[in-house]
Amino acid sequence: TLFTEPVVTPSGETYDLETIVKHGADPLTREPIEDCGKLPPNRAMRRQVDSFLEANLSEFVKELEAAAEGSGSQTAKGSGGQAFLDLLPMLTKIASLLGQR
Repeated sequence: TLFTEPVVTPSGETYDLETIVKHGADPLTREPIEDCGKLPPNRAMRRQVDSFLEANLSEFVKELEAAAEGSGSQTAKGSGGQAFLDLLPMLTKIASLLGQR
């Protein structure tokens, strides 16, 4: 899973904001977090995710194309169109991430 909005919790660890909002607490200490929107962003992690996406997006697109065709990539092997459907949520998330940059 890729960070979409990496934030730093009071314990000093980085988690995705969506996870913190979902649980309402610091995953490490289990302390409640009242206002998740005030957690500081982890800009360094966000840059690393951006770099990863830029470096690996073309390979990911090849995997999607192979999955859609049902041909021999490791991700798609033996699963045809279902592999494409399995990857579709991730593709949507990546497209959203790239659109936010």
